[in-house]
Amino acid sequence: MLPLLPSTPLTRSPRFVNEEWAALFSNGRVDAIAGGWRGIIYGNYATVDPAGAYRFFSQPGFDPGWLDGGASLTWYLAFSAGEFMNLPLPATPIDSPIAPPSPSALLWC
Repeated sequence: MLPLLPSTPLTRSPRFVNEEWAALFSNGRVDAIAGGWRGIIYGNYATVDPAGAYRFFSQPGFDPGWLDGGASLTWYLAFSAGEFMNLPLPATPIDSPIAPPSPSALLWC
């Protein structure tokens, strides 16, 4: 879990993070953790639920005591927001107003 780096999602699979969260931190148990470990755990959770982690780090009245000494709130907000880019993109529906380009349109490139 430490340190939390941009490469963390490559070493901690979504399956593992989900299993860890369900076994140890779900149902409000994470909120009983004091100090910087809470921020570390939510930062790790950003790899599977970036919106949930971002809500935690951007909540009004965020307690800086939830950050470990080697991190900043800015880092965790940026990491959580950046994890949105790692989520799979939804398939474009056939009736979408934004259709993919036709193969012939790409020939001029």
